[in-house]
Amino acid sequence: MGLFSTFYEYSQAPCLSSALGRRCRVCYNINMSSVAVILNPAAGGGRSGRRRRRLETDLQRSGLDWELVVTRNKADMRSRIQACADTAAWLLIVGGDTSFRIAASEILDRHHEKKTIPRLAFFGAGSANDLTRGLGIRNLRHLCGLIRQNQVRQMDVGWVRTESPPREHCFLGSMSLGLGVLVNREMARTRGESGRPLAAWIPGAVALRRVFNSHDLPMDLSVNGRPVTCSLAVVLNGPYYAGGLRLAPEASPFDHKLDLVLLSTRGWLSTLVAGVAVLVRRRLKAETGSDWNLKSKETFSVQLDGDVFPAGRACTVGLHAAALSVAAGTE
Repeated sequence: MGLFSTFYEYSQAPCLSSALGRRCRVCYNINMSSVAVILNPAAGGGRSGRRRRRLETDLQRSGLDWELVVTRNKADMRSRIQACADTAAWLLIVGGDTSFRIAASEILDRHHEKKTIPRLAFFGAGSANDLTRGLGIRNLRHLCGLIRQNQVRQMDVGWVRTESPPREHCFLGSMSLGLGVLVNREMARTRGESGRPLAAWIPGAVALRRVFNSHDLPMDLSVNGRPVTCSLAVVLNGPYYAGGLRLAPEASPFDHKLDLVLLSTRGWLSTLVAGVAVLVRRRLKAETGSDWNLKSKETFSVQLDGDVFPAGRACTVGLHAAALSVAAGTE
């Protein structure tokens, strides 16, 4: 361990490591040889924060030289990532897909600014955890072993440029429009976010029916100039979507390609049946490419790893190939 000058507000809290004879502090400045563990306690409806004690116990047994940073909100998380990235060899992000997207965005900014680039490790503690499934991360012990053995792969990162407002966003797992955006918005309006995916199936089905009854679906889109009618359009950088649905089994975050899946159902019941079919391993048709242009006569929003952004009437989707160095197993 090195010497640390600036500590986070939790640094005086009791820590399990004191009983184990190891120095463990929640800190701001990190030694270059260490792993900065950045915890978003709000992920998964607060489940991530409630598991902090177990997280620390598992890290004590990992054999890694680590320090813990607990974030307060998205802005604080961005600043902590930048501070730790200046000195840490690894950033281990503990949270959900939104937390991972924030980390990726900050590291990509460092690429452009020609700053030091740490390696990344992701441990899913959110409600979906599609990214960590696609990276082949089984549990924290497995992830720590990958870090210890320096098992790193170069991961692709997707990007979306929206028409209105004109902005570029990144995504690690998926970008979608239509069904995913509308159902999640309806669920949030009626009952808030759930950190338990299985418990969300019934309210999800209710929200699905309401969305179709509102006549917002299906959508008429232009995909690379080709007219299509669909209820869901998903561009995937990995096999999983919406909390474990294996929409594109062959998709990989390491193959320098994006997979487009279009779901052409026209009613809530047929959509529900299609979802169940995917759960029992039915394959949907996927198109593979490196960029997609999506247009509509109506304004729409896009969902990127769980976060929703307005897009106007058009967006372009592309890929930064091999943009991040990440710990990865075999999916």
